[in-house]
Amino acid sequence: MTRHPNVVIPALLMPSTHASSIGNLIYTDENLGAYMVVEAAQASWLGIVASSAVISAIVNVFSNWRLKVGDRKREDDAESRRVGHVYLEIAHQLEAFAKRCDTYIYDINEQLELHYRHDRDAFSSLQEPFMFAFDPAPKWEELPIRFTAEVKEIPNGMVEANEYIHRTWQWSDEGDVWDLECQRVALYGLRAIEISMNVRKEIGAGQDRYEQITAAGLHFQEVIMNWRKAFEVNSDGATLLPALKAQFLKERPPLASSHVSA
Repeated sequence: MTRHPNVVIPALLMPSTHASSIGNLIYTDENLGAYMVVEAAQASWLGIVASSAVISAIVNVFSNWRLKVGDRKREDDAESRRVGHVYLEIAHQLEAFAKRCDTYIYDINEQLELHYRHDRDAFSSLQEPFMFAFDPAPKWEELPIRFTAEVKEIPNGMVEANEYIHRTWQWSDEGDVWDLECQRVALYGLRAIEISMNVRKEIGAGQDRYEQITAAGLHFQEVIMNWRKAFEVNSDGATLLPALKAQFLKERPPLASSHVSA
């Protein structure tokens, strides 16, 4: 067999791993292959290091993103709970007001009986104005405008109706005045219950508590229904609050228009 001659490679072209003063290094086929394996291994190691750095950077970015998302979710959950407690406090105050309204209507009816029996002391225990205000008042700017307007209509409507009642003292019988007061309390007490029930349903806060104010709501509906019947019998003669009369007119079915055929 023919042996391959040794390959002579100048030292300037091929770096040596051995310190030597010889100008040219002699590489055989075997040690040349080993050198190429070492070079390939070094290149592979550098690639692994570079790939690991890229992967580590991606992992860090993803981890930071997840932390920020988690923090944001916790902040959103905390804010949602805080606002939910604001709604719940509003519901509590509306329910307390409705219960006061319920009791006040019974007191008015008792005094009306005394009045119709010509008792001069009738209504003497009811001289303090019956009003409603949120205490503590919520931060309305944190709540939706539509909801805020709906809730504020209760104390504002109570004030407007009270002013109207005071103006009727000049030309109305005292019994009629207290009938108007009864309408005022029933109308806005019922609205308070309706808003409270909607709030509790939206925030999922103890819907079973509806039972505690059901009796008051039925009482208010009974009072309003009796005045609706009086309005249907004599729409001009019934003594009604403007807000209640407007509600009855809105609820009245439209009259069928008659057409005369030629």
